[in-house]
Amino acid sequence: MADATADAIAKIAAAIRQPGGQEAVNLKVAEKAVEAYGQLAQKNNTMIVPGNMSEVSALIGTAMTLLKKPGQA
Repeated sequence: MADATADAIAKIAAAIRQPGGQEAVNLKVAEKAVEAYGQLAQKNNTMIVPGNMSEVSALIGTAMTLLKKPGQA
């Protein structure tokens, strides 16, 4: 199991180093962040807000930019 995990991690690292790989990671992180905030808003009547909202808006901005670029990620 450890060998399979190590192999998977090595493949992911190699894919990230390819052109567009880092952008794909950024997009996935932004998607997950937006999804997590959406789930919090639905399940709780208390909203947890990050201390630096500009980081969240930067994640969303990056995601939107990447989605608009054809042939990327």
